[in-house]
Amino acid sequence: MAIYDFSLVSMYALSGVDSAMCQRANIMSARGYEVALIFPTPPEPRDLTLYKGLGISYDKMLGVHMSFTDVDDFTPKVSTESLFFELENSLKCTEKQVLENHILVKANHMSAALIFDDTKSYVHAVEYYKNSDLIQKDYYADVKYMSVFYGREEEQGNSRQVVKRRIFYNRDHSIAFIQNYY
Repeated sequence: MAIYDFSLVSMYALSGVDSAMCQRANIMSARGYEVALIFPTPPEPRDLTLYKGLGISYDKMLGVHMSFTDVDDFTPKVSTESLFFELENSLKCTEKQVLENHILVKANHMSAALIFDDTKSYVHAVEYYKNSDLIQKDYYADVKYMSVFYGREEEQGNSRQVVKRRIFYNRDHSIAFIQNYY
């Protein structure tokens, strides 16, 4: 058995380490070993896309947080089109831009970016901005499984954006647990 700590690389720029870990996982899987990638912190959409592209299926990517919820894999199944129309209506969209890996929806001081998978059919996450500051990010698999809320902190005259709270959800949209940052 081999256990890889993906938090060492997933928080930083992508490197050959990612490819090497996935290659080892693929070799072990081909030899009949059951392989799962375990993320100590929830992975970002770019990580899911990268590891899927390197041959690791979504159902073999696990997060420690999943043991507290009934969401058991990261397979994206929420339709980009349906979530786009929902956001367009709720934000009263005045502008939209379709870009390579996301759709940007704007309305007054608010905007939202739908980050989709490599097929562009399903959503990995939605980022919400107010006056260009990220205020919330919702993560999706077959349901919304986590919301991250951001705020600003002042430190020695510098303002920086920080995570204030993470809320993890069950499939029925009930709250599984809340993680506050102080």
